[in-house]
Amino acid sequence: MKFIITKAEDITASTGRKYKKVSLRSDEGEHEGIGIFDNFEAIQVGQELEGTVKQNDRGYWNFYPERKPAGNRTAQMERVMEKKSENVAHAQDRKEHSMRITGASRDASLFVVALINAGQYDDLSKVALRKEWVEWKSWLAVEYGKEGNVPFN
Repeated sequence: MKFIITKAEDITASTGRKYKKVSLRSDEGEHEGIGIFDNFEAIQVGQELEGTVKQNDRGYWNFYPERKPAGNRTAQMERVMEKKSENVAHAQDRKEHSMRITGASRDASLFVVALINAGQYDDLSKVALRKEWVEWKSWLAVEYGKEGNVPFN
């Protein structure tokens, strides 16, 4: 049912709960002393509301706004779950890529240090070592985890 607010007053109940006490006009006539608890801060005189006026178990009359149906919850949940699944798969891919790059960088450093200690490099300049490190890292990043590929035969 549609109502128009003709009077509105801010009230605090004995419990401390705030609400609006309003007078409403509808096709059935005038309703006075009606309590509105839901979203009462936005209530203004002249505003049109849809809902029902009911008496509670303690004898007070309250306004209950019309609730709109939520829609197809199952379809909404399926879309949310599908999106979540996509996000998890994407995050897992990024994690695996990050682990591969980090591992390749670490292992390249270990290989270069081991080869330096073994006396395999004549040129120990920064540029030469960086070149060797980049070559090892690139090879490891591409080949790491492929079956049958090992750095030493």
